[in-house]
Amino acid sequence: MKRLLSALVATTAILLIAAAPVGAKAGEGPVTVMVMKHLCNADIKDRADFQAIIDAADSPAAALAGTVLACPTVVNPGDDTSDGVKSDAADFSFTVEDANGVQNMPANTAPGKLCESDLGIDADGDGNIEDDVCLDVSHYEFEGLANGNITVTETDPPSGYAFGELLTTPPAVAANNDADSISSVDHKTGVIKLDTTADEDGMIMLHIYNFQTMPDTATELAPDQMPISAAVLGALALFGGFALLMGVKRQRSAAAQTAR
Repeated sequence: MKRLLSALVATTAILLIAAAPVGAKAGEGPVTVMVMKHLCNADIKDRADFQAIIDAADSPAAALAGTVLACPTVVNPGDDTSDGVKSDAADFSFTVEDANGVQNMPANTAPGKLCESDLGIDADGDGNIEDDVCLDVSHYEFEGLANGNITVTETDPPSGYAFGELLTTPPAVAANNDADSISSVDHKTGVIKLDTTADEDGMIMLHIYNFQTMPDTATELAPDQMPISAAVLGALALFGGFALLMGVKRQRSAAAQTAR
């Protein structure tokens, strides 16, 4: 696992340096907002679980890599992707609004993958550096945006998921000041407010993570609602069983007194 995590740290660094397009200088336009979408596994139930991954890491780069490991990238069905490790394609949508209006999802991704042979690292620990052990790094690029106030909205998360958390690329991984452009994040509505005027290169990478909701009520849950834990469900079941048992005992007691 440590070797895989190290590989992901290196992968993330190379990805965010190599994949980013050339942008504008600070205070100038246009700018590009990149969205890399991640679907988290069932172990990440809420922001506390997500934060635990970050807190357990020994560096910002390791923290980002750990979240990518727990939450692989995802693209819309039919969009270009790679054969690297990824989540199954799923339907989702974003809009980005700048001073000129609303921009819908790009027609396709900026696809890509990085493999053991690209990195010179044995990522899976099998003793070989191979061409076909890879991590998918596909993402969406909203280009030509007016520098200034920009709103990014997750209008439709994948079925069974809700907006979970936002990360930017740590400067220790790739030189940037993307975090300075984040004005606010509304975890209930999936709305991210940006002010890009201080961004140094006119490029902002947003890592947007979705958490799983309860499958049978996914369409009814607000974005900040999370599944009831197994412990809570167990407690409710235990309480229900206890109440039923007490009811039976009361009925038997009443019947016995009547018989007397």
